Amino acid sequence: FASIPRAEDPDYRIPLFAVVAIAPGASPEALEQTVAEPLEDAFRELDDIKEIITTSRAGVSTVRIEFEAHI
Repeated sequence: FASIPRAEDPDYRIPLFAVVAIAPGASPEALEQTVAEPLEDAFRELDDIKEIITTSRAGVSTVRIEFEAHI
């Protein structure tokens, strides 16, 4: 294993990321309007978006963005 050649810093891209907003006491509707929807609109401006998934519940909103993988 130690003798297998490898790059010191291989170019490895993860085609997804998530933004998590925490606002204790905020309703899912408030987070959807003030956090999730503006983020979704901004992310839609980017190239190669495969999917945007948003979940909001009391106090927490998560926006997950997946890009098209280019290998």
